[in-house]
Amino acid sequence: MKSAASLSIRDATDADEPWLIVASREVGGPMVVSQGTAYQLRDYPSLIADSEAVPIGFATFRIEGAQAELLALAATEQWQGTGSALLAAVETKVEQAGCQRLMLCTTNDNTDALRFYQRRGYHLKALNAGAFAEVQRIKGMTGQIVGQHQIVIRDELVLEKPLRA
Repeated sequence: MKSAASLSIRDATDADEPWLIVASREVGGPMVVSQGTAYQLRDYPSLIADSEAVPIGFATFRIEGAQAELLALAATEQWQGTGSALLAAVETKVEQAGCQRLMLCTTNDNTDALRFYQRRGYHLKALNAGAFAEVQRIKGMTGQIVGQHQIVIRDELVLEKPLRA
């Protein structure tokens, strides 16, 4: 695990955009679709995790009233604490903005993400069965997509965590 001294979290700047575009491939590209709505990640605030001044992860979020949504979270290496640090930083930032809950969407194949978020206090709020067909339509994708662990991607899962705000 990265030591606390070598990991820092900061707001993304315009200079980070080329790195963010490449890094966003880990989450399906610079456009994400959540509950039938497309979001360009560059249009929303992002946090960057750096280790020794090198970006190793990012989190992008949006705020709408008292609710925030995590649009994307990715780290160059799993199981090193980067995702946990980014998620905690997003939670703090949106809570300070007055948000009462943070939600996110993932797909049915992403069992590692389900484990990660549930261990950090998120609970399943909704299952949007068959919603990946809309993602494919919006992104111009065709055919059956096999995701992690050889699981066909079909459904969208919505998770939520209440905040103290």
